This record gives sequence, structure tokens and C-alpha cells, in this order.
Amino acid sequence: MKSTFLIIFFLGLTALGAQAECYYAYKAKKDNPLQLHLGVIKVDTNCNASLDASPIAARISVEGWSLLVVLGQVSPGDLPARKESFGAFFLRY
Repeated sequence: MKSTFLIIFFLGLTALGAQAECYYAYKAKKDNPLQLHLGVIKVDTNCNASLDASPIAARISVEGWSLLVVLGQVSPGDLPARKESFGAFFLRY
């Protein structure tokens, strides 16, 4: 009985840890001159909750970027395949 409880406890911790890191693809811009970029950003939040884009906007605004749109969630398993596509803005912020 005690070992069953421990297994369930550790599985619960693993599930919570898996939900703690989410990756999102986004589009951003700078003006004068107009520059656009696509990026992937890691957000420490509950992946099942509706996304609050303000932390993403705040983090990219440090270098003068304005968030245009969050394209959606990126699976951690898809990250290696997307690294080349997003170039310098892959997990930059």
C-alpha cells in the first residue's frame, strides 16, 4: 500500500513538472525600418490554461520588439525540427 502511494505521488510530481514548461511560436515586429521575425519562447505556466500573452510581449519588448500574434503551442518533441526554421529567435527570450 505504501509503495503504491509513493508511485502515485511521484507520477503526480512528474505530471506537474511536465506542465510547468510550455513552448509557443509567435510573430513579432519592429518599426523604422520594418522588421519581422518568427520565434519560439519557453513560458513557465500551466499548458492547459488559456495563454496570457503579456509575459511573452514583455520579454521580447526588451529589445524593441512588439508581439503581433501567438501562433500556438509547440510540442517539446518538435523543438529540434523547428530550431533551424526559427534561427536566432529560437528560445532567444
